[in-house]
Amino acid sequence: MEMFPDACPFYVRKVCIGKSDNPYDIDYVLKYFLRGDYPKRTITQQIDEGSFEDNLNTLEKIFPDADPHFLHYHAVLCLHNKDKLIEFVTETLETGNYPIIRKNQSARKNGQFYICNCCYDEEVKPRDLGTCENGCVFCKPCIQRSVEILYGQGKLVFPCLLDCTFDFNMQTLEDVLPRKFYEKISQKKQIEEVKAAKIENLEICPFCDFAMIPVQNDKTFRCQNSQCLKETCRLCKKITHWPLRCDETSKPDEIQKRLYIENKMSEALIRVCYKCGLNFIKSEGCNRMKCSCGAMMCYLCSKPVVDYTHFNGPGGDKYHLCPLFSDTDEVHKQNIEEGIEKAEFDILLNKHISNSSAVDIGNNVKEVIESAPKIPIQIIQDIPPPVPPRRRRKLRPRRPAPPPPVAIILPRP
Repeated sequence: MEMFPDACPFYVRKVCIGKSDNPYDIDYVLKYFLRGDYPKRTITQQIDEGSFEDNLNTLEKIFPDADPHFLHYHAVLCLHNKDKLIEFVTETLETGNYPIIRKNQSARKNGQFYICNCCYDEEVKPRDLGTCENGCVFCKPCIQRSVEILYGQGKLVFPCLLDCTFDFNMQTLEDVLPRKFYEKISQKKQIEEVKAAKIENLEICPFCDFAMIPVQNDKTFRCQNSQCLKETCRLCKKITHWPLRCDETSKPDEIQKRLYIENKMSEALIRVCYKCGLNFIKSEGCNRMKCSCGAMMCYLCSKPVVDYTHFNGPGGDKYHLCPLFSDTDEVHKQNIEEGIEKAEFDILLNKHISNSSAVDIGNNVKEVIESAPKIPIQIIQDIPPPVPPRRRRKLRPRRPAPPPPVAIILPRP
């Protein structure tokens, strides 16, 4: 189809039936189509962008035996969208998957259709529906869209679309969802159930969530998942580093310091809502910030506020209050500089700490500062200043030693 895009897909399929991928059959098919006398796909070329009536007339000509409700629905769906209409016609012709009018008339006459309680489609076949545990009927596309949205939000419980306090069970999800998507949900549910069971000595692979009970004295976790098969350290949860210890695999000190300083710069720049914990940064406007949860706080001192009495407005003389307006770029620059100074002080205070990541450094710094006395400046003053390294003197080349005396024996007169 890529070599002959104008060929009728039904004719191409008919010619290729019974042929294999050996060179003789391929050569025969190519020579047959290279003659150019094959049936062309002329239907989609005759489609023009138009109104609803034009789309419906076009679809009725192409699918004369199709159900009118089916054509009516797609005529509205592809309104003023020629590319979408061509795509629908091409796909439907290739698959042949569309309802026949005679079958639908018989099913409608015998009352074999159901109504979806979400999109209110009145012609849902029994094979195209799913129910919750309470028996509420929905079409499969509605259930699939609902599950995809909730799964994207990190949820593994999929309630009924009518809020009837019941959920869709795994059997319904298996019938409705694609196989790979269902396997992901099933695996996630199994992992959550295993974690909730709180099995003693249970270990979980940090890369794929595979769970098992390893040998007690073995410090290496060997994942049995065929798609993972990674060996990790049970202590630090990283790729196994035997025979090295966990603290021997840490990053160089300079990289740790740089990462820690960058984290402190971000912490100094980002504000956190005192009520819901949302992180935010102001781009412009006044310093009275209102979070999406309804909490109000000052952007400069991060204290909760109720009204504008916390601020010194334009032209005011209450300079002991926070200004209502300020240069945001200058404030951010000052925050970053303060974050750098604090990070350098923390690194100087904790030279003896050895960590494997910047996050661990931050946690240890916090613990050291909280456990330290309230007057850390005096403690630092008691520490003698570091002694600068001594300069090495350049050694002058030694003078060559004088030659030893030579005895000269004179002859006697």
